[in-house]
Amino acid sequence: MKMPICEKATAAGPALRRPDDDEDLQRAGAREGLGPESRGERGWGAAATRRTVATAASLLLICPTPAVWAGEVSCTGEDDGPGIQAALDAVARDGGGIVQLGGRSTCLLRAGLRIPPGTTLRGRPALRLVAAGGDGFEQGLLLSDGGGIRLEELEIVGSAPTGPDAPPLIHIRCSREADSCLHGDHLVLRCAAPPAPPGTALLVDGEAGPDTFVRLSDLGIETCRQGIVARETGSSIDDARIRVEGPGAIGIDVGPRSDIRNARIEVSGPAADASAVGIRSRQDSRIVGNNVAITGTRGIAIATGPKGSVSDNQVDFADSPRAVGISANGYGSLKDNRISILGECPGAIGAKLYGGSNIYSNNIQRLPRQGETTHVLILSAQNLVTNNEFSSGAWGVRPPVFEGGPIAAFANGARLTGNNLIHLRKACAILQTGWHATANHCSWLGPEATGFWVGTPGRFGECSVHTLLSDNTLHTQEEGTALIRFGAVGSRCLPGSDQRKVRGPELCRTDADCAEGFLCRSTTCANIIVRDNLLISQRLGATLIDVFESAGGAAEFPELANIQVVDNALVSAQDSALVAFADQLAQGEVHDVAVGGNLPEAHQKVRGWRRRFGPSLEVYRRGPPRYGNRDSPRP
Repeated sequence: MKMPICEKATAAGPALRRPDDDEDLQRAGAREGLGPESRGERGWGAAATRRTVATAASLLLICPTPAVWAGEVSCTGEDDGPGIQAALDAVARDGGGIVQLGGRSTCLLRAGLRIPPGTTLRGRPALRLVAAGGDGFEQGLLLSDGGGIRLEELEIVGSAPTGPDAPPLIHIRCSREADSCLHGDHLVLRCAAPPAPPGTALLVDGEAGPDTFVRLSDLGIETCRQGIVARETGSSIDDARIRVEGPGAIGIDVGPRSDIRNARIEVSGPAADASAVGIRSRQDSRIVGNNVAITGTRGIAIATGPKGSVSDNQVDFADSPRAVGISANGYGSLKDNRISILGECPGAIGAKLYGGSNIYSNNIQRLPRQGETTHVLILSAQNLVTNNEFSSGAWGVRPPVFEGGPIAAFANGARLTGNNLIHLRKACAILQTGWHATANHCSWLGPEATGFWVGTPGRFGECSVHTLLSDNTLHTQEEGTALIRFGAVGSRCLPGSDQRKVRGPELCRTDADCAEGFLCRSTTCANIIVRDNLLISQRLGATLIDVFESAGGAAEFPELANIQVVDNALVSAQDSALVAFADQLAQGEVHDVAVGGNLPEAHQKVRGWRRRFGPSLEVYRRGPPRYGNRDSPRP
């Protein structure tokens, strides 16, 4: 049955060419998405289409103006490209419309198709649009200039050309005049059959108007190197299933103010590759409820720009060296995600926080115990890490004290609150200047581990000032483990007048040890408060708080000043020390230290203090500390 055709309206109203069977018309309208329930996106689907509502003899029709139905193009499975292109050109002359593919289950193309603006190319379930190979695909299998394109119920398969520099399977170049660029629904895209090098499935570029740039739902992509690349503003992708592979593999790469939901993405590639990405978005984007798995290659599962929201995602890595679960670039909200990194993944990082003022909350992470793995790496200032579950791995939360690069001061002012950190091999956290660690649970530390470092160890470490440790529970039953350890930072090469310089050679004794523009300067760890914590060590002779004691005689020590260790609850074995100082500390290197109010008092033991340090150790049992009181009890 042919669809009804709307004729030009007259002064008396629109004239209708009515079919003889009103009931047949209504069924046909419902089948083609023309009923009242389809007045939204799923109507005729062309941006250039406008609708006229006409009433005649109590019959309500929704008619496109001009007529958009071009009939059905029957595929023969030989060379169907010319027939499909002729139908597309025909509806374009009438201002856009629908081209329906039918006939055999395979439509064979020997050259690429150009889809005019405002056009819908619609298939049906199990219908395949296949490139036969040859020289007719220099610009891809489907190409469109303009916008307002819809692709529905199609499986599109490309076989030539292939390779990293090959054109994309589908290339939509949008213009600013278009209301939107591309709508896709119920699509399956296959770039090439192995072992041919895969290419890009869908590339959308150009400019778009004020509405959605790309809207895709129920989409499958297989055997491609890159899935969806649409870097302009405003993409919406829902329920995508994407499998990409090869060097530089990317699942989804979208622009600002994009929304990605319910995608399932698998990325694989060579181990040496450092550019694989599951999902990458620019600023103000939302990434919700996705599942991203990366196997055998370096890369990032989810990377978001400034003010991004990343929530309820599942991230899985297997045998991926230096893998990164989530990377945020400032003012991000990263919550309720689950990150699992298993197998041989040396250098793996659960999350990287750039840009400052990110909130990382309610995430669950498990890392492999082997290698220098890290749950959260903080590369910017004023971040909040709260209410997370971090299991296994080497480091919990730390600044970039081993990587070098920008001065570690850029990571100042972090807050760690209410996190549960268990079975860590190196430390629960490395506390930088201005960091507050409150109400965290750090337990079952590995042998030779540290609960919290105060002042950062490593070649690019720095002292810590204005640091608070309060209301934490720290626990160990391993030998050689300290619950809190001060880093023996010593003199460092610090920038001169140009504070933007990156750090030069790290440890130094004179200016000659430093790179040009850097000076060798002593460091100070000061204004550090350790209070109201529960400190538990089940080893005989343990040290709860190690002040440079384990650094050894060869270490260079910073100045340590204005330290309070007060009102902590202690659970320790026989011969343990609450605080232990290094024997090699020199006169004046430690002063204004207060230890008091810790219970039980019998465990409030200070080891290694020497009177030659100066009369500034205050050990008190009642009341606040009184710095400089020579009559106070001495250990």
